[in-house]
Amino acid sequence: MPEPSIRASLAKMVLRRATEVWPGDAPAIRAALGPDALDRLERTPGHEWVPLAFEVAIVRAVHARHGDEGARRLGVEIGRAGLEHPLLRPLVVATLGMLGRRPPVLLEIASAAWMVATREAGRPGRARPRAGGATLDLSQLTEVVIRERAYLLRMAGALQALFELARLSTTCDVEWEEGAPRAVLQLSWVRAG
Repeated sequence: MPEPSIRASLAKMVLRRATEVWPGDAPAIRAALGPDALDRLERTPGHEWVPLAFEVAIVRAVHARHGDEGARRLGVEIGRAGLEHPLLRPLVVATLGMLGRRPPVLLEIASAAWMVATREAGRPGRARPRAGGATLDLSQLTEVVIRERAYLLRMAGALQALFELARLSTTCDVEWEEGAPRAVLQLSWVRAG
């Protein structure tokens, strides 16, 4: 089975955003990756794959210093930056242009982006709408993800950033049992003021 992976350009973006948001933590974040991973990340072309463990190490380092809110904030920062990323921007622009900025569309974008950005990392299920929110199931989560609640919080933060496109203020709670290959993201939203 192939190793859980992420596009190198996205892993580089995550590292860049983490060290820009918390410049004082940059040495610790880089140390969490280690010199071999940093070297591999630097020399890998953006369209190729690197281990998802690289991103998880960055999230873990941020979480160790800034807790759950730090992991979530990193997700928001990644979500905002991802909207301008050359790999994801065409997907977002085309989908929004055809279908609009409604919550079901944003959830479809989030699922499609996950599948484009990662490989062998898990599968997003169909979102189940409810009044003022939706439930999104994540299944077949890989070992590197299911050990890290912080990574799921990072994912929740990225969803919150995506919903800013619809001028919605969103919260996203994570339901997950440690080690379980499934998680549930519970989204709630209200129109931003």
